Amino acid sequence: GAGTSKVATTVVSYLTPVVQVILTDPDSLTVVDVGATMTLDASNTPNLSNQISSINWDTDGDGFDDYSGETIELSWLIPTNFTLKVTAVSTDSRSSTIFKDIEVRDISNPSASIDINSDITRGYGENIVLSGQFSDNWEVSTVEWLVDDLVIESYSGTDPSATSFTHVFDSSYISGLHTITLRVTDKSGLITDDVANINLYDPTPPKVDSDFVTELQVVVNQAYPFSVPATDPESTNLIYKWDFNRDIDSDNDGITSNDNEGVGPTVVHPFSEPGIFWVVCTIQNDEGLTTEAEILVTVISADSGSDGIDWLNIIVILVVILVVMSLIGLVTVRVLENRKIAAMLAEQAEQEVEENVAPPSVDEQKAMWGGAGINQVSPLSQATVGTQYGGYSSGMSGLPTPPPSGSPTSPVEMDPDLSELLSASPPPTSAPVNSPANDLLAAFEEDDAVPREDIQHDFDSSENSENVWKPSEDPLEGISAPVSEVVEAPDFEPEPEPEPEPEPEPEPPAQNRTVRNSCSSCGKLFEVDMPVGVDVARTSCPHCGSIETIRFE
Repeated sequence: GAGTSKVATTVVSYLTPVVQVILTDPDSLTVVDVGATMTLDASNTPNLSNQISSINWDTDGDGFDDYSGETIELSWLIPTNFTLKVTAVSTDSRSSTIFKDIEVRDISNPSASIDINSDITRGYGENIVLSGQFSDNWEVSTVEWLVDDLVIESYSGTDPSATSFTHVFDSSYISGLHTITLRVTDKSGLITDDVANINLYDPTPPKVDSDFVTELQVVVNQAYPFSVPATDPESTNLIYKWDFNRDIDSDNDGITSNDNEGVGPTVVHPFSEPGIFWVVCTIQNDEGLTTEAEILVTVISADSGSDGIDWLNIIVILVVILVVMSLIGLVTVRVLENRKIAAMLAEQAEQEVEENVAPPSVDEQKAMWGGAGINQVSPLSQATVGTQYGGYSSGMSGLPTPPPSGSPTSPVEMDPDLSELLSASPPPTSAPVNSPANDLLAAFEEDDAVPREDIQHDFDSSENSENVWKPSEDPLEGISAPVSEVVEAPDFEPEPEPEPEPEPEPEPPAQNRTVRNSCSSCGKLFEVDMPVGVDVARTSCPHCGSIETIRFE
């Protein structure tokens, strides 16, 4: 138409929400520390119409989503390089993606700590034990302990011994302040140190050498170089001070041994008068510790060499005397021990001989006791008891009265060996051996002979004959006595009285042949009288009956 009429039109407008993912603070993600926890944030992505259905994260660069959400927290345990991908997806399946290159790197130093609260003070030769702790966000490579910046011990980061350190400061160190450092290095080469301060001091005074001469002899007015060999490995400088008369306090400080009359390791000093003087040398180290060395000086006159006392010679003489006496004592003890051992061996050998000797046989006993002695045993055929009563029995023995003829009615039965032993004994052929009994009998024989006077008594004619006892008739008449084989005592004719013999010459005293022996079985002592001419015999012990060998020496 002509355009003069009204026309109505409806307009429909559709708004499409924007889908644009936004990563918050992307610059902080350029370099990430190993092990550090990072917050990945995409919450600033527009979403007023709630058009975003999800936000996805690819954190390892493999193309696959690993996490979902507007914000996530994440850390990487090892260094690495990767591209972070963030994708926002809308409700109408539209999406928006951004990428961010990230480097994960170890940028943190390891931690190291020595477990001390203050400085440590130690002397030379004393142990120092320290312990430490260390760690790292990735991994520790090496652990080192240093003394005065010199590596003493080194460990790997995984060695459990790396946490402890022991050290001794010897004389190669000077006294003063020293450091012990714990140094830790991680795999990225980052280093951390912790330091402990050690105050080192010298706890011992100087030491005088063992070859130091403590006694001297000098001449009056002659200068003598005095010196004391001393050492102190822990001190670099030693100070020597000399006092040439310990008994005089020349500086009036109340101490007689510290007068400063000379300085230096060697001092030349003369003495103006003879006598005995004590010289004192005081040695001081770097720590102020002192040692005193004393010298006994004997000053003698120039014109007489005997005015002083040579103490050194006296000591040498005494030492020599002691050594000689010790040697004599050792030799004496040795000799006594040898004698004792020889006696024990001899006794042992004798006991072995006695044990090996067999008991004597019957023939040996016959030969030993039957014919070796001079004093022979009287045969049993000789009368002994009967002769005391004129050939008649006393009537108290219980034996029948022997016949008057004196001849034996029957022979005595005797052991054949004993009979042979007695019959084998020859009569003595030499002079009798002196004995106390023979000497006593000889004394009686020396008496003057007295003529025998026979006195007869007639009791029948005596006035008192009725009081004299007379035997009655034999009450045993008609009774026969038992027959016994008894050797009848023979009749003996009365021997004529011996004529006085000349006084015998004095004989030498009899030899004591009593032998005392110790039994080898029971150990008890017993005595045996050895016959003359018998030096070795065997007999039984009266205590235990053991056969023992007896020797007369």
